[in-house]
Amino acid sequence: MNDSDNSPQRKKALVTGAGGFIGSHLCAGLVSRNYAVTALVRSTNNSEHSGVDEICIADVCEASSLGSAFIGADTVFHLAGAAHANARDYNAMRRLNVMGTENVLRAAIAANVRRLVYLSSSLVQACETGVGDITDYGQSKLEAEQLLMSAHANQQLEVAILRPVNVYGAGMKGNIASMISLIARRRLPPLPRLRNELSLVSVDDLVNALVLVAESPSASGNSYYVTDGETYRVNDIERAIYKVLGRNRPGWYSPRVVLYAASVLACLVGKLKAGGTSISARTYYNLVNDNCFSSQQIQDDLGFLPSGNLYKEMPALVEHLVK
Repeated sequence: MNDSDNSPQRKKALVTGAGGFIGSHLCAGLVSRNYAVTALVRSTNNSEHSGVDEICIADVCEASSLGSAFIGADTVFHLAGAAHANARDYNAMRRLNVMGTENVLRAAIAANVRRLVYLSSSLVQACETGVGDITDYGQSKLEAEQLLMSAHANQQLEVAILRPVNVYGAGMKGNIASMISLIARRRLPPLPRLRNELSLVSVDDLVNALVLVAESPSASGNSYYVTDGETYRVNDIERAIYKVLGRNRPGWYSPRVVLYAASVLACLVGKLKAGGTSISARTYYNLVNDNCFSSQQIQDDLGFLPSGNLYKEMPALVEHLVK
């Protein structure tokens, strides 16, 4: 806990999902900006929140557990939710992403919270347009957005939404983390020639964007995509991993059918493990399809400027993941 000055001048924020990858980084970022932070977590297991003013154990799916945690908060950062698009239990995912958001919304309104900042996903776009990577996860995030924007339209509180692309940084999970671990353990053959392009964002830049939309009056009622401004190719990421590991990438490429077969097998048996990582059918989709977005709107509206890119952070990521 933080025994520092808790005067009215300090902005007060509550972070749901504070025990997660992004949530823990956000709490640290808010503390460094002299916010009075309440970290809402489901348990204190593996949770480290140095400098926060209060740790509250609660479950966003249980409205009665939220209690007085929201009282006094000026801003709520709602990050709690299913973290991955390949979650197998649809009902549990929807309960967390939609019903959990509704519970948080009601608690925030009851506590007279000024602004709720919601961490959504770039996967919402496909569900809105009916084109691209349409997923149950994206649909659940879209439903949550609609709940929040309805409350905003009814002037119950201010809402701002971020739709980040895949996030990298210390503690990350997902496809890039899997690639790093598998390549480091020599368990992943060279990838096929892949020409697809994708957008990414660092967790530090995402934290900056979250704080920016919380503090900017003009962000109220808006949704913003967030990227680091770079466009990446999977084969280039692969080569960067080999370089940081001090190894030469083999000069040959796997046939794409090999990668596809591995993903189908993983889908059939549930998972294909190698050193605690996995390759799934969804991983295959992400490796062969474009996934590009623009953060031009948040740059134009709020002055958001990314500070780095994946290649600059790759040495630290490899060091963190390969132990």
